[in-house]
Amino acid sequence: MSAHLKPWALRSLAGASLLLLFLALGEGLARAAVVLLHREPVLWSDTLTGWSGRPGLVRMPKKYLGGEYRLSTDALGQRVVREKDVPASAGETELILLGDSFVAGMGVEDEETLGWILSYETSYRVINLGVIGFGTDQELLSLERFLRAEPGLRGGEIVLLLFGNDFEDVQRPYYAGFARSKPRFTMKGEALERGDFRLPLAERIMDVSVLLWILRSRASMMLAAPDPPAAGGRDIVAACLREMKRLAEAHASNLHVLGHRRLRGDSPMDARLFGEFLRANGGTDITDLILSLPEANPLGPDQLHWSGAGHRRVAEIISR
Repeated sequence: MSAHLKPWALRSLAGASLLLLFLALGEGLARAAVVLLHREPVLWSDTLTGWSGRPGLVRMPKKYLGGEYRLSTDALGQRVVREKDVPASAGETELILLGDSFVAGMGVEDEETLGWILSYETSYRVINLGVIGFGTDQELLSLERFLRAEPGLRGGEIVLLLFGNDFEDVQRPYYAGFARSKPRFTMKGEALERGDFRLPLAERIMDVSVLLWILRSRASMMLAAPDPPAAGGRDIVAACLREMKRLAEAHASNLHVLGHRRLRGDSPMDARLFGEFLRANGGTDITDLILSLPEANPLGPDQLHWSGAGHRRVAEIISR
């Protein structure tokens, strides 16, 4: 019997070896392609929020919808706000920035981001917690984690940039564009129900396999569900803001909610409803202030995210 099994075992071993060879070749080609095309992944798995910024990037070139920029992140994956050899001054008041790709600075150089501008041109110690694709629920989790790590923080300023698509994002358990899962909060009466979140193994593997990241991203986009109606996320966003306000008060800090609609084209939420939501939750709509730039264009090449001039304008609004 062993004589009959031996050729079968050899064929199986040869097949497995060939498969591994093809996978290794595919992985090598995928890595080379994303580097050459400046399409390297900028996100990393996170057991709390689903994903975070990829740590340790140094002026990595990145192409995005007609533009190209370079980005750097620190050891925690946060967009850098200072040169490495420029330390924050002792005794500076903290300014924590929360938001999605706008705050993370998609499309602009490190020194053009509002976090960098505020860090150099104000007296604050700036912490940029903005992450591409984040919704208000993930921003709440990120703020909680930061404050747990900084229990002595008192008297700081917390600025949340709220965009219309946040009302859609909080309703999703999965972001098809990134092929990544996220926590999904629900409402029980007026209370926020968080539920359990487990990071899938495949998403951990994407951190080390560019080939898997590409394949899952393409498949996810092909099977993506339609965007949920923005109105369905209002209660969840409002509950997250209440939690943030309680956190700020517990740390003798101030929470500022600054809303901004799409600067060109239709926004996920009607302007009137967006304004009503902000007023009901202590926020301010800064869209018209951003658009009031006398000469410079506040929009980047993708006609969605802020340009360097747009970031400077928002930094001016925050520092008032």
